[in-house]
Amino acid sequence: VARTGEQILADLNAIVTNMGVATKEIWMGDTLLMTFAAYRLIAGKLLNSSNSSNITVLQAFKDQNPGINIDTWNKLDTANAAGTNGRMVFYKKSPEVLEFEVAIPFEQMPVEVRALTYTVICRCKWFGLQIQYPLALSYIDAQLV
Repeated sequence: VARTGEQILADLNAIVTNMGVATKEIWMGDTLLMTFAAYRLIAGKLLNSSNSSNITVLQAFKDQNPGINIDTWNKLDTANAAGTNGRMVFYKKSPEVLEFEVAIPFEQMPVEVRALTYTVICRCKWFGLQIQYPLALSYIDAQLV
């Protein structure tokens, strides 16, 4: 069943609303990540096909939620709970909320030449993403299609 532009916009607005309600408006996200396919869908789908204003779902969402950056990330293509479909992630982009921990920054050793081959030893170690305030990051596995 194809979803209308209004239904898709309601899902997107629900992500924003749910974070504000869950944190009592202490944390409000500013970044929405989604799959490229979902982005292209909302960028091209008219909010209301009977309306002659030609406003897309993406434009309506931006108008209703100024200050929220929308971006794509290919790692979300199969990030849902089953590992088969996409996921959207909404969060506050701030080191106070989340931080990518790097133990050893990328380091490259001098080039070694052995038997006409070049060897370059490199090392880097990272811990992962540390989330200080879990309610300032939310995700949804909703299908926009």
